[in-house]
Amino acid sequence: MQRFFYVCCMLCILEVATGQNVGIGTPAPAGRLQVNHRSSSAIGILLLDSASFSAGSMEFRNVNNTRRLLIQGYAENNFHNGQYLNVKSDSSFIATFQGNGRVGIANARPLHALDVSGDINTTGALRVNGSAGSSGTVLRSNGDGSMSWGNLCQYNNFVTLRSLTTSIWTVPAGVTRIVVELWGAGGGGNVLAAGGGGGYIKAHFTVAPGDAISYTTGDGGPGAVSATAANGTNSNCTVGPVTITAGGAQGALYLTAANGQAGFGGSYSVSGSFINYVGATGTAGGSLERSFWQYNATTYYESGKAGRGGDAGNSNTGATGQTYLYNTTGSALVVRNGNPSGGLVPGGGGASGVQYGATNIAGGSGADGILIIYY
Repeated sequence: MQRFFYVCCMLCILEVATGQNVGIGTPAPAGRLQVNHRSSSAIGILLLDSASFSAGSMEFRNVNNTRRLLIQGYAENNFHNGQYLNVKSDSSFIATFQGNGRVGIANARPLHALDVSGDINTTGALRVNGSAGSSGTVLRSNGDGSMSWGNLCQYNNFVTLRSLTTSIWTVPAGVTRIVVELWGAGGGGNVLAAGGGGGYIKAHFTVAPGDAISYTTGDGGPGAVSATAANGTNSNCTVGPVTITAGGAQGALYLTAANGQAGFGGSYSVSGSFINYVGATGTAGGSLERSFWQYNATTYYESGKAGRGGDAGNSNTGATGQTYLYNTTGSALVVRNGNPSGGLVPGGGGASGVQYGATNIAGGSGADGILIIYY
C-alpha cells in the first residue's frame, strides 16, 4: 500500500512539473513556481528559521553577477517592535519594515511611522491631513506634535482708520488676534517755531470675531502767525477693557514778537495693568533760525530757515519749512524757497513760518493721527 501511494505521488509530481514548471495548488503553472493559495487566513508560504535572530531570507541575484538584493527577516525579541523585515543590497542597507508599523529608509531603527536618513524629494504634493495647502502657505508646527498649513506672516491684512468722532471697527470672522498701531496728531507751528510730533503706541490683543473695537483719531493743530498755534489732539483705541492712547503734540508757543517756543512731542499711555505694548514719544519741533551778515561795504543781508516740525513717534513725518534771503539794507526780499509746510501723516508737527522785515508768514499745520489694525 505504501509503495502504491509513493508511486501515485511521484506521478502527480511529474504531471505538475511538466515543462519544468512547478505548480502547487494548480495543474498548469505559468512560471517556474506557481502557488495558488485559496485562504484568507492560512499562511501561503512560510520561511521558518531556528537560527538566533534570523527569521528567514530570500535572495535575488543574476547568475552572471555577484551583486544581490536580499529580503531578510530579523527577530530581535518577542514583541512587535522587535520584528523587522529588512531590504538590503550587497553594499548598503535599503529599508526596514518594523512589526509595530514603522518604516525606516536607510535607517535600521525607525523611531517614527516613516523615518528617513537622507534627503527627501517629491515631484508631487506634500499633504497634511489630506491637504496640500494653498498658495503662499507654509507648513508650521502647532506646538502639540501636529502640523498644519498656515501663512508665514500671522497678520496678512490691515486696515487704516481715521475718525475725529468715536467709531467702531468690527473684528472679522476667523480673527482671534490683532495688532494695533496708533499715532496722536501733530501740533501746529507759528511764525517763530514749529509744532511737536504726535505720540505713538503699538499693542497686541486677543480678540473674538464680532468684537467691537472703539476708536478716535487725533486732529492736527492748525498753524498760526503771531500767536500760539493749536495743539494736536489725542488718538484712542479701546479693545475690551483696555484703552490705549497716543497723545497729541503741543503747538508752538508765541511769547513775544521776538520770542517763541517750539511745541513738545506727544506721549502715550494705557489703562489698567495692560503690558502688551510698546510706545514712543513724539519729538519737539524746531525754531526759526536767522543769520545776519555783510554782503559788501554798504549792504547787509539776513538769511533764515524755518524750524522743522517734530516727528511723530516711530516715524519721520515732521514738516520742513521754507528758507529765505533778505536784503536788510534795501528792505527787499532776494529769494524765498518753499512754502509754509504742514506735517506729514501720521502725526507730524507743522513747520514754523518765517519772519523778515515787516513780513510774518504763518507756520504749517500739524498732521492728523491715524489708527492701523493688523489682523
